[in-house]
Amino acid sequence: MKPHKFLQLSTPCFIHKRGNKTRADFITAVQALRARIRLSLNEKNPIVVLHHSDRFEFAVRLFALALEQCVIVLPINGQSKSLQEASVNAQFVIGEIPRDITLPNLEHCENLTNVGPFQWPEEAPLIFMTSGSTDSSKKIEKNWLYLNRELEQLSSTFAVPRGSAVLSTVSHQHIYGLLFGLLWPLQAGQSILPQVVYPEHAITYLNKYAQTILVSSPAFLSRLVIDNVLISSRESLVDIFSSGGPLDDQDAIMLYSQLNVPVTQVYGSTETGGIAYRRVMAIPPPNWQCFENTLVDIEPITKQILLTSPLVDTKQMPLDDRAEKSSEGTFRLLGRLDRTVKLEEKRINLTQMEQRCQNNNAIVECKILVIRGQRTILAGVVVLSNVGKEIYQIEGNRLFKKRISSWLSDYYEHATLPRKWRIVESLPYNDQGKIPQDALEALFV
Repeated sequence: MKPHKFLQLSTPCFIHKRGNKTRADFITAVQALRARIRLSLNEKNPIVVLHHSDRFEFAVRLFALALEQCVIVLPINGQSKSLQEASVNAQFVIGEIPRDITLPNLEHCENLTNVGPFQWPEEAPLIFMTSGSTDSSKKIEKNWLYLNRELEQLSSTFAVPRGSAVLSTVSHQHIYGLLFGLLWPLQAGQSILPQVVYPEHAITYLNKYAQTILVSSPAFLSRLVIDNVLISSRESLVDIFSSGGPLDDQDAIMLYSQLNVPVTQVYGSTETGGIAYRRVMAIPPPNWQCFENTLVDIEPITKQILLTSPLVDTKQMPLDDRAEKSSEGTFRLLGRLDRTVKLEEKRINLTQMEQRCQNNNAIVECKILVIRGQRTILAGVVVLSNVGKEIYQIEGNRLFKKRISSWLSDYYEHATLPRKWRIVESLPYNDQGKIPQDALEALFV
């Protein structure tokens, strides 16, 4: 690897309350951490779980571990069970890790040694934890080589002004937030602002930074449409990106009307990287345009997407989405093949959530469904065991439903938990032994 040279070393790079950090500060911190941890790594390519909520602190640890040839595991979130699942087969942890994770924490290293020059990682492996179709989270390995290819793809496709600020509402623990909210701006000479959760928190930064790029999700943007507090500061917005799930066409059009900036939607996944993009400003909406050197073929019977991309090894990789292709090579999405949905920019597998409910001895059967309205939510229908019925009799309806949510909170963040529950004697099977979707939905009317 060749030494990496950042432009504008002295300009602010990471902006946060504890003081702005320049690129020079970032490099110094990375090199210092490399020196601290090098002698503690007693085997080649150790597996290290990394979690940190602060973007600067996360980035320092990410680069230090990558340059020391560690296999980096990024858990879905900071929930206890998520961290435990990510820690299976790992040798170390680093960052904000609770004490019940008993692996050695590299935060506590004191050994010092010399390290080589700072470099941008080229081939270090990363493992992203995502929701799978079984009870265990799915591990998806990505080599830094493919992250760099995607960064080149983003830079060649989208013209973003140097010196602008990037404001993200999505976590850097996930590939979209990592690429768009951290690595791309770090490489492109932009200022990286703290993650915001609510639109009201974004106003302060928009009023301070004249050229701001908003990296967000469909869940955040759909809520923003209803009461768009950013309208008064819209002159500061130069770009809006959205990924992690479908953004409703009407919401995209309304946002364009409110903010005078079209939302650039990016279609892809952790496994595939970015596949295509589009900007919806009117009806009918445009088709998806593939990134350069990316090819989408369609299986003629099932309409399943077959992907060939420089970001994956497999040619004609089958995806979980269906599509219809135009004569110009663009395509229109037709929906998913499986039961994985995007909620609050998180991928949730409904089968996995059902299995986790049924792992509790109070529940015999469970079905999770999506209810769409002004806000898309999950809802659950459960059949209780004898143990569950006894608890239910003691606690009552409200407390028992809170108990179910508490069980699931070990695996899922609060925003993705089912908002409604129905407790029934039996699930509404039909004569064919199937559970009609409308029969489940009827329980919530």
